[in-house]
Amino acid sequence: MLKIEQFVQEHFGIKLTKHQLEMIAIMAASPEKEFILQNVNRSQGKTVAFKAAMAYLQDGMKPAEVKK
Repeated sequence: MLKIEQFVQEHFGIKLTKHQLEMIAIMAASPEKEFILQNVNRSQGKTVAFKAAMAYLQDGMKPAEVKK
């Protein structure tokens, strides 16, 4: 299981499809939203994939918890 799959499952209760994971991989390579939404062949799941990727990135910008 990928970290992003675990994050989305824990925070949103959603299991990402293989297609959505492929879209997220494309986003990582070409992060322009309009490019993603226009150039990925299948339209199903694009919004969920995009929002999942953005939530994962935003969570990564929070301060890390330091173990004492």
